[in-house]
Amino acid sequence: MWSKTPAIQVLVYRLLRRFKDEDWSKNLMDILDLDNHTKAWADSLKEEDTALVHIDSNGNILKNDDTVTLIKDIDFKGANFIVKQGTIIKDIQLDKDNVESFQGKINDKRNIVTSTKFVKKN
Repeated sequence: MWSKTPAIQVLVYRLLRRFKDEDWSKNLMDILDLDNHTKAWADSLKEEDTALVHIDSNGNILKNDDTVTLIKDIDFKGANFIVKQGTIIKDIQLDKDNVESFQGKINDKRNIVTSTKFVKKN
């Protein structure tokens, strides 16, 4: 391990474990050398203790199935449409790998993927 700080070692161990099916992660896990105390600490943490937290533009915590409102017009260039400020997005699904990304439905028709910094929780 390149860091002597236990907290960094635990973080790296847990991140590598998330990608345990990838060859590069397996290779790094093989060379990772944690003492017994640090490995026990890393293994004792529950997944929800390290889950990503999604926050809207006002600092409110977002959860799956929340309803949010856009705070600015967003031009979806690939889809050739603009979603206007004040549009309600229902039943959002948070991206488990990116705290700034979520997917939701507009008018129960279109699924869009956008950033949490452009919405406020209802």
